[in-house]
Amino acid sequence: MNRSMKKNLFFGLMALAGLFTSCSQDDTDASPTADSNQVSMSIGMPADFVKTRASAPATFPAGHTLRCILEVWTKDGSTRRVRQEQLVTAGAANITFSFELADQGDYKAVLWADYIVSGATVSGDHYPDKYYKTDNADGLKKVTIITAAYTYADQLREAFAAVVPFTKGATAKNDLTATLVRPLTKVTIAEKNTEMIGKCKDMTATYTVPSEFNAFSEEVSPTATYDATYITTSMDGTDITINGNNCKILFSDYVFTTADATLGGIKLTFTGTGSITMNDRDIPANIPLKRNNWV
Repeated sequence: MNRSMKKNLFFGLMALAGLFTSCSQDDTDASPTADSNQVSMSIGMPADFVKTRASAPATFPAGHTLRCILEVWTKDGSTRRVRQEQLVTAGAANITFSFELADQGDYKAVLWADYIVSGATVSGDHYPDKYYKTDNADGLKKVTIITAAYTYADQLREAFAAVVPFTKGATAKNDLTATLVRPLTKVTIAEKNTEMIGKCKDMTATYTVPSEFNAFSEEVSPTATYDATYITTSMDGTDITINGNNCKILFSDYVFTTADATLGGIKLTFTGTGSITMNDRDIPANIPLKRNNWV
């Protein structure tokens, strides 16, 4: 092989090596591009959910598990880009969602958590709802009470929510965090005449509650309501102190509320045991409600 042929072969090999180098560089550039779409979010549980007392983790109500839903919407609420659901481990301090957003822009991460039947089977990306309907076309922008499953059993109708606005830029975003809070007030009705409970055969409570919550805007619908009727032959009877008075709990309920709101009046009808006659009670309207609080 003469010098000219060797020279041409050398340049040919150089060109081929350059081609491989170029291909290799393209491959390495592709990975960061894909990774740049990644978003992750750490969701913290309320402190009293993580532990019910200093030495023991919180537990779920019997036959139930906690389900958490994430929806990512454009900032104006016109388009939903992501929806994911996952089950929460009892006593967990936090959970993590990971998803992709190819388009840069301003978004809102909307979160909702509620109790569903344990052992429920996911269908597509959705676990069957139990106490709140979350799978309508508007998703978490229209969470509604499932009235057929309306229950007064403690904890079952607890729910948690949060909203996190964020901007997705050109790179991956892995620093999103949120802490869930209750979009509810736990309303407890109690009787300070503790002897009265022992004389009561049954009680009926009637009142009206909001039935729809927009987790995107964190607003309660002013028009969607449910007329609740609670009938019992066995009052709760748990001791509670209210304004320094020893009282007995008649019943409790979880009510959707904005940051601060009021509840309408509550009518209580009692039937006494034997020949005992008991007076009905009307609790006046404008009961103050504060989100994530008990009254």
